[in-house]
Amino acid sequence: MARRAAERGKPAAVRGAPPNGPQSSERERIRSLAARYAELAADPVMQERRRLWTALKDLHPVRPMVLFETWTLEDYVTEAELICEDPFWRNVERHLLWSTRHAGEVGDDLVLPPEWRVGWRVEGCGYGVEITARHAEDVQGGHVGYSFDHPLRDPADLERLRPRTWRVDRDATRETAGRLADCFGDLLPVVIHGTTALHGGLTGDLFRLIGNDRLLLWPYDCPDAIRRAMAYLRDDRVAYYRFLETEGLLGANANETLVGSGSPGFCSSLPGAAPPEGVRLQHLWLWMESQETVGISPRMFEELFLPSMADVCRPFGLIYYGCCEPVHDRFERIVQAIP
Repeated sequence: MARRAAERGKPAAVRGAPPNGPQSSERERIRSLAARYAELAADPVMQERRRLWTALKDLHPVRPMVLFETWTLEDYVTEAELICEDPFWRNVERHLLWSTRHAGEVGDDLVLPPEWRVGWRVEGCGYGVEITARHAEDVQGGHVGYSFDHPLRDPADLERLRPRTWRVDRDATRETAGRLADCFGDLLPVVIHGTTALHGGLTGDLFRLIGNDRLLLWPYDCPDAIRRAMAYLRDDRVAYYRFLETEGLLGANANETLVGSGSPGFCSSLPGAAPPEGVRLQHLWLWMESQETVGISPRMFEELFLPSMADVCRPFGLIYYGCCEPVHDRFERIVQAIP
């Protein structure tokens, strides 16, 4: 039953699990955090915040909404605070501690889901070319900067690109959900919810493939190469979303899911939970942005980049546009292309 429900895009409750849980002291720690999470998620203020976020996304705001991105703060949860040694449970402990700390002390408009959601484990192949990243590390081993070896250095190199394919590991996903349910499912429901946060930006991958210099020069020197690269990335992204839809791997995201730059998806025009027929792309938010083209003129952006971006957006119900890039000089063009 769990499989059939999940394949229709509905959250599947998980009960019972393999006995590969944390050690006794670690289990007590995680269960304590899960109980605190459930308590905070059930606080009446969460329902009020849902109402206010919905009003904002319905374009009838009651007041400005505030969400402080504590996940961007180094050491908001420190390694020294964590007691779990197993990497899997240590990550669960970290997430629970971060969520409960944020909800309990920041006082912003964070909304905690009333359940622990597990997304399907999806794996895919690469673009047919290798993108090598080199990371600089600080004294503690953290990544503080990086550079890429961009594989496409000439328009002719576009011929090396290959269509990507994907597969879902349903058994591994269910095993993960089962381990969580066995540990704290009686305190905080564990569900296989499906893929929710969908990022449609194409130019980040374009940058990794060709590099910033070529991203800025090819629009002048060989615009057809940019069109071909963007069309390839467009087709790739749409194929990925259709794979998720066909396999029943989508989860509703008009809820606590952050559908853009630190903004949950609550609204009245999309379903906050899976409809009876299952979740389709038309039921979802998509996040689209293009930070890498801020140095491209609005006219060239509209001609060479925006059409492929708009094609990716078309199957979706609503679009959240933008991240860190200014859009004041191209906003009208974006709205015309992506209504």
